[in-house]
Amino acid sequence: MKPIKLIILVLILASCKGKKDAAENLAAEEQELKKYVGFYEIISFKSDIAVDLNGDGISSYELLGEFKDYDFYFKDLEISYYPKNSAKLISFLIPRTALTFIGPDEPSVQFAKYAFITKYTQEEGAIRLTENTFVVEDYIDNLKRTWTITFGEQITLVDANHLKATVAKEYYDLKDKRWKLLHIDILYERKYIEQ
Repeated sequence: MKPIKLIILVLILASCKGKKDAAENLAAEEQELKKYVGFYEIISFKSDIAVDLNGDGISSYELLGEFKDYDFYFKDLEISYYPKNSAKLISFLIPRTALTFIGPDEPSVQFAKYAFITKYTQEEGAIRLTENTFVVEDYIDNLKRTWTITFGEQITLVDANHLKATVAKEYYDLKDKRWKLLHIDILYERKYIEQ
């Protein structure tokens, strides 16, 4: 066999092996992503500082009970993967404070949902957020206010049905009548798996 034919044969075989390896790597990555993909509900929203968000005069570290009239549900966290274009998207819904003042020293608080969407990369046992800091503008009694919400850089797989994330966000403490920056550990429970 001539040397040129041998070289071409080696290149063809190497090319086939490279395609097979790439396909195997993609299949392994998709299998790993299945550990995360789906819809999750917040089951714990634990702060580093005890605060009173609902005006009952009791400060709490676990904030789930502090968000009056706020509905936590199975789409608090959605992790998606779109194989056709390899897009990996994650969306968060977290409580936002809607603060108004009835009188000079009479705050009224309601809670609504904030939505954040970013891309992610997958690592062994964790998801790394492409963007984890969001600047939010809102109005409080017709005054514009801007603040930053920062999620931890990664979300950790606790077990097959639970993920853990962190967020740094300000909430209005009705007991102390001031905004406080809270560092919150969020525990999510899987409610639905995307197919």
